Amino acid sequence: MSEAHKLPSGRWRNQLYVGKDANGKRIYESFLGETKKEADLKAAARAREIELGKQKVCAPSLLTVGEAVDEYLDTNENVLAPKTIREYRGYRARYFQGIMRVRIRDLTNAVCQAEINVESRRLAPKSVRNAWGLVRIAVATAFPEFHPDVNLPALVKPEMNIPTEEELAGLLDDIAGTRLEIPVLIAAACGLRRGEIAALKFPDDIDARRGVIRVRRCMTENADGEWFVENRTKTYESTRDVDCPPWLIEKLLALPPDYKPVHPAYMTSGFRRAAARRGLNIHLHNLRHYYASLLLSVNAPEQYIVRRLGHKTPNMLRRVYGHMMADRDREITDALNGKLARLIDAPAPELAGNHATHHATRADPDTAETQ
Repeated sequence: MSEAHKLPSGRWRNQLYVGKDANGKRIYESFLGETKKEADLKAAARAREIELGKQKVCAPSLLTVGEAVDEYLDTNENVLAPKTIREYRGYRARYFQGIMRVRIRDLTNAVCQAEINVESRRLAPKSVRNAWGLVRIAVATAFPEFHPDVNLPALVKPEMNIPTEEELAGLLDDIAGTRLEIPVLIAAACGLRRGEIAALKFPDDIDARRGVIRVRRCMTENADGEWFVENRTKTYESTRDVDCPPWLIEKLLALPPDYKPVHPAYMTSGFRRAAARRGLNIHLHNLRHYYASLLLSVNAPEQYIVRRLGHKTPNMLRRVYGHMMADRDREITDALNGKLARLIDAPAPELAGNHATHHATRADPDTAETQ
């Protein structure tokens, strides 16, 4: 008989061996409990049922949705980013509570859709989609036959408040010489995320010869809300070297040896207060949008922008900045059409030594051909 082992979350899990599938792969059924005894009792009860030939139905389908989510989070504790685990545990505790005690075998399209409808009345579409995504993958992991056919609320395109140069200049005047100045300058002039800025080491991460900031780490929150520096970035693509203006390189290299990076939480709250004093409803992350808009304004290639922002694909760029890209498309089209119009209206080049014939050919092709 197997025994339960304690998971990183503090819960206990007993994995009971129940046989092999048609391909000879060993099959285990998991039983979760708040204590070792509880998990072991559940596994023992299941073992007895198997021994008596009862409940032939696949055991994972007997898990509740909440148990499936707990098992998924416990299993992926060391794989998913700490911030993701923290957010998912929040979803587990607050969202879709109407089906968390429902057994997987009792989940129907109607049951799932009804709960989605309930949550859609009180949550933003993005929150509903994110929380449902967790439920779907957790249940499908435990019970691969789970393929619900449901409708999710349509996403609402958020308003993007990008500060103007005048607004940003005013903000910089207000925070000059304060702890906020450096992170705001880096966000606006290099497009780094707040966690990337907070994890920078000065001057180690500043390459003055190449004029770049080396992004190699990120500060993030763990599942308990504690901040720490990870020796890796948010994604593989986020590990990058970002071009930095010479004036900012000089400013960063001039920082005192004991300079300490600003905490992400203070960056957020401090910036909001500074912006509010000027009547601006913008977040620190809007400076990343500002930086992207600058790159678009100088017609930087799409892949170049993606690399600088640390994205994996252009999808985010197109989704978030699609309207800006459309504006640039129109400008480029107008400029191209103007050049083509000038090409048609421009006089043809003269051919050396054959001016008369060339002129006749342009003036009257039929006459020129008969000569």
